Amino acid sequence: MDDVTINRRGTGSDIVYTASRNGLLDEAVLHVEETTDGKLIADHTYVPGPLRGQGIAKRLVARLVEDARKAGLKIVPICRFVRDEKQKHPEWGDLFV
Repeated sequence: MDDVTINRRGTGSDIVYTASRNGLLDEAVLHVEETTDGKLIADHTYVPGPLRGQGIAKRLVARLVEDARKAGLKIVPICRFVRDEKQKHPEWGDLFV
């Protein structure tokens, strides 16, 4: 999946992680809100049809976890998919509330 690009746009209450694949116009998204007390609320993940089944949503969550760790922030997993990924990765446990 080397042709997948993940980006982070925005700040504060409107942070969006996007993933796109070369040659496709569709983007997968993970929406996050940063609170004033150092939490990242992960509230929505969407992967359009052409990108489904390729592990792209997992890569979005992994990028969120990486960014949270670097910034010393905690993740509040409102989104069901993010909660499910948290359960699959006990090594991420220190980053979730």
